[in-house]
Amino acid sequence: MRSTVLSFLLLSLWGGAAALAAWVVCRLLRRAHAPSRFLCWLWLAVGLRFVLPFGIPLALPRPQNTQLAVWHLLAAVWAVGVALLAVRAVWGYLRLSRQVALACKTPDGCFSGPCVPAPFTLGLLRPRVYLPAGLAGPAREAVILHERTHIRRGDPLTKPLFYAVACLHWFNPLAWLAFREFERDMEAACDEAAVRDQS
Repeated sequence: MRSTVLSFLLLSLWGGAAALAAWVVCRLLRRAHAPSRFLCWLWLAVGLRFVLPFGIPLALPRPQNTQLAVWHLLAAVWAVGVALLAVRAVWGYLRLSRQVALACKTPDGCFSGPCVPAPFTLGLLRPRVYLPAGLAGPAREAVILHERTHIRRGDPLTKPLFYAVACLHWFNPLAWLAFREFERDMEAACDEAAVRDQS
């Protein structure tokens, strides 16, 4: 158990180092007005670094006199944290699904109604675009284009997977930094793609 816990901590350490490096690089790329889709790929690479066990060998201190129960306790605390975040995510998804269950399909293929508070895409394998009932005209067209760009890029599946990675490393603030920055650049990339499609 001790070896497993230390190996996971090492994995999280390398992932955090990659996230910090990517954050610095992304700040420089934004100043250079680099396309946000490139930044998204960089953050996806960081997400993979948090889950793939490779890199420069580095040995963490391995105390010899620590009781075995301590390592089991650390593993249990980690597992409880992951479980709580997973339950929270599933509960939020189910609650939102119930909230918009009465939304009706519109001629443009979206779902709309008073129960939809704001534009969003919901669904992992078969995502749907939900729009507020009062949204119309050019604003509606722009929002639809943005949300369908998310679907075309596979964001409804990529984002939950990245969130799952962050949940596995919930104790590492750099994992949450990577997820937050990925979300930011993902939205910016969709805006840029939507503008390109309209021009």
